[in-house]
Amino acid sequence: MKIILLENIKNLGKKYDIKNVSDGYARNFLIPKKLAEPATPENLQKIEKIKDILSQKNEEIKILTNQLKEKLKDIELEFNVPVGEKQQMFNSISEKDIKEKIFEKLTLDKKSKEMIDHSEIILEKSIKKLGEYQVEINLGNEIKTNLKISVKSLAELNQ
Repeated sequence: MKIILLENIKNLGKKYDIKNVSDGYARNFLIPKKLAEPATPENLQKIEKIKDILSQKNEEIKILTNQLKEKLKDIELEFNVPVGEKQQMFNSISEKDIKEKIFEKLTLDKKSKEMIDHSEIILEKSIKKLGEYQVEINLGNEIKTNLKISVKSLAELNQ
């Protein structure tokens, strides 16, 4: 029986794929659990429309992601932190701190903020020392960029 998958199913296929499966598997498992529907001409037409809409949305998201990448590649984030006598930091700088600093530094629309929230800032471990860093940020859709991060002590500012 020819079916259209309505969900990703391990070892079978991805959502909206058209697959041939045994009649029993389709009628007794996939269709009752709403994991698939029969591949009738009407359903195939409906799925093609859905795929077109998803394709357009993905293109829009890629454009927005590239625009965000352009905004991020030129900024430098500066963290001024308190340090002890031996220039050791009291707190580390985490992925969350970096995202908050991006929000402070840039004026972003709602969609861009969501993209930053869902992005992955690639830190091997939290930043715990003063200095300059390059941090990679994965914005999704296989689009990555690097951020420049400068960590300075508060004492340097007061001089």
